[in-house]
Amino acid sequence: MTHGAEALATSELLAILLRTGALGHSVVDVARDLLHRCDGSLRGLSRLKYQDIAEAHGIGPAKAVALVAALELGKRWTVEADRDHTLLLGSKVAYEIVAPLLRDLPHEECWVLLTNNASRFIGRERISTGSVDGTIVDVRSVMACALRNNASGFVIAHNHPSHSLNPSQADIHLTNALAEASKLMNLAMQDHIIVAGNRYYSFRDSKLLK
Repeated sequence: MTHGAEALATSELLAILLRTGALGHSVVDVARDLLHRCDGSLRGLSRLKYQDIAEAHGIGPAKAVALVAALELGKRWTVEADRDHTLLLGSKVAYEIVAPLLRDLPHEECWVLLTNNASRFIGRERISTGSVDGTIVDVRSVMACALRNNASGFVIAHNHPSHSLNPSQADIHLTNALAEASKLMNLAMQDHIIVAGNRYYSFRDSKLLK
């Protein structure tokens, strides 16, 4: 209250969420032990499943729920964009919006970034969730998402948990199918982004989408 949240160590911030410690361990000790399991990384902590957090010493179900909720809020803050100012005119901007959602996932997901007729970002929606080596994307679902949100265009994005930058034949087929469907629906397909950890692949930049 005196010096602000920025004056606290990460373990101390976590301790505030945890509220109480365990027998023989202060709440800060419990927070430090939890961070130690993730090499001191909040990003590593965000990769842990709820069950793994709940089973850690001094945590339990209620504290695990609070931590998972806080991490999700942080993730949503990171990806929240100003709808009046964010222009999706390049692959880097699209990647920066979806990277916090996709780069650390152990399975594949597909998201759609929606734009208005000035190419301004107006929202995002998850289209599908799959396994470690693929996810099924229904072209009709993408078109319906865009029309439902009164979008004029869209960027499709999915991740490769293997961190491979190479598009698969299924990725190429999906891109072509979406491009054809978007033309029929008078929508602008701006790009298809593959998130591979801290790197990305753009179909538009690679001249595979015109």
